[in-house]
Amino acid sequence: MSIMLKKTDFEKAYAEFKQVEQPRDIVMFYHKNLWSQSNGKNGFSTADNDEFKPQMKIWKKLIKKGLIECIEGNNVSKTADDGREWHLLTIQEAGGNCDIDGMGMFIFGYMVGGCVYAFQKKQNRDAVFKYINS
Repeated sequence: MSIMLKKTDFEKAYAEFKQVEQPRDIVMFYHKNLWSQSNGKNGFSTADNDEFKPQMKIWKKLIKKGLIECIEGNNVSKTADDGREWHLLTIQEAGGNCDIDGMGMFIFGYMVGGCVYAFQKKQNRDAVFKYINS
């Protein structure tokens, strides 16, 4: 099942995210499968440091195997329409054609193929990038 991605749907999801985010959360991301299964509801996920560590270990292994990549030039800082600054990291299939990330495009005006992860603190984004690429 394919659904049409609309800016207003992403804006609503971002507003809903802001109502439930927790102080320990370090990252926000668009969960494509969850979005599709819920017809555009509950499509943004968050993780705190402890929840995110296993994902980082997986990425590190996949990068070493050459299956995915995280390119430093895709580490950017963007401001959402609410004036809040986020620090983005993009995970991409190595050498492949990736779909444009909906959250990146509609919330941050950033069109990049892959999966965008939005960090509240630049130092957290940079630490994740360094770890997974070491």
